Amino acid sequence: MQLTDSQIHYLKQHWPLTGEIKFHRRVANIVYFTTLNGNEVILRLTEPTHRKFKEIESELDWLNFLHANGMRVANPIATIQNEFVVEIPGPLKFFAVVSIHKNVYEGNRHVDKEKTYETFLEGYNLENQLDSIWIKR
Repeated sequence: MQLTDSQIHYLKQHWPLTGEIKFHRRVANIVYFTTLNGNEVILRLTEPTHRKFKEIESELDWLNFLHANGMRVANPIATIQNEFVVEIPGPLKFFAVVSIHKNVYEGNRHVDKEKTYETFLEGYNLENQLDSIWIKR
C-alpha cells in the first residue's frame, strides 16, 4: 500500500521521520519500516474497521506501563506533540498511526520472568480496576 505525498508530509509533521518509508506487509495492520532520529522504527497503520482510536490508545497506555516497569516491549514513540497515535487525513481518512522501535530486542535478551509476571499482574489488576470504574459510568 503506497502512502500519498500528503500523508507522508502529515506523518513528518508528527514524527521527524527520515529516509524512505518502505512498505513491509499488510495483515491486520499495514506495516512500514522507516528511520527516526537515526534509528530504524516500525510505522503501523490501523484501519478503524479493525480497531477504534480509543482501543489503540489503550493498547499504547498498556505498553507504556509495561515499559515503565522494566519490561522489554516495543513501546510507542511519542510525536512532537507528545501524542502516541494520530489519525491521518486523506480521501479515505481511516488510518491511525503508531511508531514503534524496531530493534527493541537487540542486545541483552535476558528477561526477569518473576519481575515480568509481577508487572503483568499489577498492570492487569490496575486495568480491571479502571474497567470497573468505567463500566459503572
